[in-house]
Amino acid sequence: LKALELPPSFGNRMVYRFFHRLAEANQSSILKSFLDHLLMMLLLFTPFFALWLKLIYLRHRSLFLLDHMVFILYNHALLFLLLLLAMLSEWAIEWNSFGFVLLLYGFYLWKAFKRFYGQSTWRRLFKFSLAGLGFMGMAILLFIINSLAAILLN
Repeated sequence: LKALELPPSFGNRMVYRFFHRLAEANQSSILKSFLDHLLMMLLLFTPFFALWLKLIYLRHRSLFLLDHMVFILYNHALLFLLLLLAMLSEWAIEWNSFGFVLLLYGFYLWKAFKRFYGQSTWRRLFKFSLAGLGFMGMAILLFIINSLAAILLN
């Protein structure tokens, strides 16, 4: 910090240590650490997304937070199964089916929202979009937190 002519404050020391570790770290070890923490982060992410769905569907008094969590876990399990099948199809017959799988999953989610929440098309479209935006926002936040944890814990 003296060479950079910065005062030795707590914030400057933390930022310096972070970038020093980032510069010294091996990229493969950071990727391994990122993937090691990913499942734990996804499990920690589930209650927050369930709370988001509970806020979106607040007028459904018969649905509890746990119902939303089960719905999310079931859909995540299906997504991981479809992604596994996509990876196997790419390995076995060299057909890149990730786009098809994501399109199929999006269609499935649309139908699952209709069956689980039972709303009209326009209301479902609005709330499905809100859920998607919330999911993307939380996924970006999850990615940032997981990346920082991978760098700092490396």
